[in-house]
Amino acid sequence: MVYSNHHQAIEKLGKNLKAIATSVDGKIIEAIVHNNYPNVLGMQFHPEGTYLHDPEIKYRKNSNDELKSGKQILMDNKSYQFHLELWKTFSEKLNNLNPKK
Repeated sequence: MVYSNHHQAIEKLGKNLKAIATSVDGKIIEAIVHNNYPNVLGMQFHPEGTYLHDPEIKYRKNSNDELKSGKQILMDNKSYQFHLELWKTFSEKLNNLNPKK
């Protein structure tokens, strides 16, 4: 599960691009990577949303659901690990572009 609120989406992947994240129903591509250039990443969703990981902010996915934090919702959907791996990968790629001297 990712936070996405866009009205546009990828209809057909370009050459050498691979979908690495989709909407829950699999209909919308939310993130892509290039097969030949691993530093090329594209994201359609908002991974920067700290509100997803703030236990003080409570949400409902559906109106009848109990209030839960974004982190609880991500963990219920087994997507919390995805978010951790995404930021780890992204950080490593940024560090590789700017190695420490």
